Amino acid sequence: MDIENLGTSAVIDAIARTDFLSPFVKSGDKEPSWDGHIYAFSHKSKKNEYYKGRAPVQIKGKLCKKFSEDEFRYPVRAVDLHSYRKEGGTIYFVVQINIDGTCKKIYYNALLPYTINQLLENDENNGKLSVTMYEFPTEKNEITNIVLDFIRDKDRQDLLKCGKNVSIDSVVQGIGLENLSFGFAYTGLGYDYNKPYEYLFNHDTYLYAEQKELNYQVPICHMWRVNAAKTELKIPVCVNGKEYFKSCEIVHRPDRNEIHFGKSIVFKEPHIGNPSMLFSLKGNIDERISAIEFLLAMVENQEIVVDGTSIKTEFYAQEIKKFGIKEKEEQLQHLKIVKEVLESLDVQVPLEYDNITGKDEIYIKMLVQGIRYGDLISFKDEKVPAIGHIPIANLNIMLHFIESADGKYKIENFADDIADCRSEYADGTFFDTSKYTILQTDDFIKISNLRFDKMEQELFSIENMGHFWRVNLMLLEMIKAYDKTKRDVLIYSAIRIGIWLLEKYDDMDMVILNVYQCYYRIRRLSDEELDILEEIAQRRRDNLSIILGAYILLENNRKTKKIWKVMDREAKKEFIKFPIYHIWMNREDESV
Repeated sequence: MDIENLGTSAVIDAIARTDFLSPFVKSGDKEPSWDGHIYAFSHKSKKNEYYKGRAPVQIKGKLCKKFSEDEFRYPVRAVDLHSYRKEGGTIYFVVQINIDGTCKKIYYNALLPYTINQLLENDENNGKLSVTMYEFPTEKNEITNIVLDFIRDKDRQDLLKCGKNVSIDSVVQGIGLENLSFGFAYTGLGYDYNKPYEYLFNHDTYLYAEQKELNYQVPICHMWRVNAAKTELKIPVCVNGKEYFKSCEIVHRPDRNEIHFGKSIVFKEPHIGNPSMLFSLKGNIDERISAIEFLLAMVENQEIVVDGTSIKTEFYAQEIKKFGIKEKEEQLQHLKIVKEVLESLDVQVPLEYDNITGKDEIYIKMLVQGIRYGDLISFKDEKVPAIGHIPIANLNIMLHFIESADGKYKIENFADDIADCRSEYADGTFFDTSKYTILQTDDFIKISNLRFDKMEQELFSIENMGHFWRVNLMLLEMIKAYDKTKRDVLIYSAIRIGIWLLEKYDDMDMVILNVYQCYYRIRRLSDEELDILEEIAQRRRDNLSIILGAYILLENNRKTKKIWKVMDREAKKEFIKFPIYHIWMNREDESV
């Protein structure tokens, strides 16, 4: 039995049945690495003027007792892969043939430079590599799509014939993200061009980075038959006049379409069979409340309005009842109580319920009992600090704990209580200050219930030199927190506090440096501000730290290094703790 001839004839017959392809393959051809070519045309007449290109082919026959299903692996010589890459690629066919030669099944891999480079990365001894072969289609349009896609991508991957793929990071670094466009192309013969996802479900494609002015294009990703294609529609979703969602997602899958409302609700519309609905409560507390409210409203009204279009939902309403309406109402009530408690504690970000642990649930129950119902809370004879953080999922809530005679604790919001707070001067006398002045860098980073307006109001209500000194130290902690998080609310609050201190504190130069280093982080300093810094640097010869800070903001590296050189070890050790030092260090790093 001539296995190679049987395999070659099977491929020739498959190609010959198409409208736009012509096989030029010789049985038993001794051409190195190839058995011929498939020629492609843009017209069924296949005249020369309609010629689009050709695809080199290699065909192997393989006897087997049982055909593989969708794919199998086949050994290919590394030396042949190197040859294929130099040519720009090869469509590699393996034809499985039954024992008596009466039945054949074709498999293939469209080996383009990007894929060949990936395969050869694993070749250590220039031997044989195991290559996946995929079931070759029998429908003529699908066969044509494979060949035409190959010919197009063969030309687009010319840069990779050198033997190395290009990473997206290197492309962006070399050309700049703003100068690039990204896209893919496909033939799509027999497909609706308005539904590209249908083609992607059944075909692999390459994602390209392009710079048209430089005539530069390079593949950066081989996308294998996608499982889903998603589109977000920015349209209102309402029930009975109330908006529950500002958008919805349409997800196309090979066997069905889906409409996603929020994170919890999915309408499934299969291509074959009846529609169905999936409800799985997900998301943060706000998203979960909206999902349940939407669900219950849909049951009551049996319709939703999407971008002004009414959709009857009697079928889905019946499905919803299977989820347990009473249970959902109880869930909703609980979530609303938790949200109410968190809002009363000034929590400003939604609780991420997907990350809730058993310990978090205990803390939530404690807050509901202590804040909503005013119950005293027992910590099983453990002593609790007067001020402490309660971590719940993504939140970190600062609270005030007041111990009662029976060892239980009253819980209060940190911001709303502790009206009287005092600190001590060096001489032992006391002064009034604010509870907020105890906050450190990590507090400003982590606390979820810090209201900056309340904090500023309290800080500004107290006036004495001891308090001003503590506020200035707190200001530095805020700047450190900003450097770690880049949260605008931190730096702008620090600026407001600094401007207030300028009118109160006797060490005005220090406060000016702190306010100006805030400005420096968000904008260029003005000429007037630079003049003030120059004046401070010239006048404050009594304080090297002040001079050093001024020169850092003036970006005078020569004088900055000169002052740093003459500072003693202890002064340097203290200065390193200041956030202004990191402006200098970051600038030095950038100049390297």
